[in-house]
Amino acid sequence: MTGGQWKARRSHPRLPDPARACIGCHDGTAFEPGAREVTERRKSLVLLTASVCLMLLFCETALRLWHGRSPLDFTNARSRPARPFDLFGMGRYDSLLGWVLKEHLDTPQIRTVEHGIRSNSAAQTAMRAGHILAVGSSFTSGAEVADDQSWPAQLERLTGSPVDNAAVGGYALDQIVLRAEQLLPVARPRVLLIGAMESVIEWSGYAITMNPKPFFTVEHGTLLAHNIPVPTLEQALPFEPAIKVLSYSHVIDRVMARIDPGGRYSRRVPAQNDAVDVSCRLLQRLKQETDRLEIRAVLVSEIWAPDVMSADAPPPRLAQVLGCARGMGYPIIDTFSAFRAEYKADPGRFNAYYLTNKAGSLTHFSESGNRRVAELVAAALAVAPSPAERPKDPQSGR
Repeated sequence: MTGGQWKARRSHPRLPDPARACIGCHDGTAFEPGAREVTERRKSLVLLTASVCLMLLFCETALRLWHGRSPLDFTNARSRPARPFDLFGMGRYDSLLGWVLKEHLDTPQIRTVEHGIRSNSAAQTAMRAGHILAVGSSFTSGAEVADDQSWPAQLERLTGSPVDNAAVGGYALDQIVLRAEQLLPVARPRVLLIGAMESVIEWSGYAITMNPKPFFTVEHGTLLAHNIPVPTLEQALPFEPAIKVLSYSHVIDRVMARIDPGGRYSRRVPAQNDAVDVSCRLLQRLKQETDRLEIRAVLVSEIWAPDVMSADAPPPRLAQVLGCARGMGYPIIDTFSAFRAEYKADPGRFNAYYLTNKAGSLTHFSESGNRRVAELVAAALAVAPSPAERPKDPQSGR
């Protein structure tokens, strides 16, 4: 083959043989075997996809009916049990605590002043430094009741002394202590009231309780802080958007909850610590600070109704933390014993101390339950502190 013939062949690429492209056809309807195979594979893939989708739809419908959930209920399963990070639009992100109430809220449900402190009445327009400061979680804050029905608000009316309610719903005990330490320099209270209950101690054992939070571990006898600054939910759980979309499926929700109970799917990520030990150490640290500032620090136990009705002693974590706090010199206001006695004497009256949800379960303190707590706190504050309860000199320890 000469060079000219080679170039001519290169410049005219080989065209497909009509006999190979169309076998026994005159109208172009019959294609070569390879093209026919591709078409058959596509048909099989479409059929397989449709079959899988129909099977999933059948399983989704059947499982929803089995669990009593309507096939037309398009609620996201992951959003129902979750506590919104913004506290139903009333909270904001805080790099130290995770979340706090917004300042200067004015809604039918809640009003706040600076530092996210809940107003006790329409007349309160600012923090009242130098009096009583209350910190805690939802029971202290007054969840599900009006501003003037929380126990700090009722305590203010009973004692005649201003009580600033700095509690925030959903807080663990580690957040409660950090909240107190954050506000002590500006509130300068004479008395610090710390709401403590079983659940807030348990939550101190988590890095995420529906939302990211600070947490502590103990290494070589020293408290170490983690998650400060607190990451956002997107930073802590980068796959959260995809999980939230998948959670519209009841099947996927049930499967993932079974595979990963209490884990990242449920937004409850353990901190791998000893929640009781951490709580006691944090209370010790806070006690040292309140002693230095000559503040009377008092622990107020708060209790869920089922815990009162089921046993003659407080739940285990709460009992252990109250024990170590008592050894540090904290006065303990024991609402459990008072509520347990009233439950035994008059269950109906005891039930009125709590609100009831749609399922018939007892939830947070009602107005009368908060009043009973306020009465117990007021009676304790009226008694002069014992020598063991008085703030100690930070240098002499006396």
